[in-house]
Amino acid sequence: MGNRQPMPETLVILGACGSSRESYWVVKDDFPDTRMVFVEDISNLREVHFPDETVPVIKDWDFTEVRERLGGGDPDSFRQYIVGMGSPRIKEMMTERARAAGLVPAPTMVSTGALVRPDARIGRGGIIYPTTIVMTNAQVGDHVVVFPRGLVGHDVEVGDFATIGAGASTAGHAIIGEGVCLGFATMVRQRLTIAPWVETGMGAIIVKDISDSGITVVGTPARRLQKHEPGSLYNP
Repeated sequence: MGNRQPMPETLVILGACGSSRESYWVVKDDFPDTRMVFVEDISNLREVHFPDETVPVIKDWDFTEVRERLGGGDPDSFRQYIVGMGSPRIKEMMTERARAAGLVPAPTMVSTGALVRPDARIGRGGIIYPTTIVMTNAQVGDHVVVFPRGLVGHDVEVGDFATIGAGASTAGHAIIGEGVCLGFATMVRQRLTIAPWVETGMGAIIVKDISDSGITVVGTPARRLQKHEPGSLYNP
């Protein structure tokens, strides 16, 4: 797969929620030698136990100790990250903190179980799960998460921090704005534009442009529900 890049030897996963922990498995399936840590500062969680290893959860954005212990003293270890969570607003907040701590986005993790065409352009810092499809000439921005069975149609543009929920589909030439969150099984008609930071409810059917940013739409056909703080509906 031409746009699939190797993961670094050490990797930081932003967040330690269920989606972030699942990101660990996606990386491990294809890059079993990559050493990972989580970073999350909103709970008391200090480590995550997996069958074959225990992974630290960094709390204070200080990687000095883990670079010494797990990175062999290499000051450049654990510098690259991918986002693990689905909430676009939380992804944005966490990447701001990551950059302030001197981290940089790794190549987006593209699972070997995903079908991504070689001419699709994929950004950095995100994750594309198994069973997803990214079709010809699609553009996927930075810090984008495409969950299982998500479909990014041909010539579709997906903005930074967007999330394509499980089973969500975007038909050809659609424009998905920055921070958009397509809920589970959302369907977007071809050649539509969705404004930044819009969220869709599960099973929503988008049949016309959504020009107002920061709103929630639900139903078939989708209609405006309310003004909201982005990230309120999607927090796996």
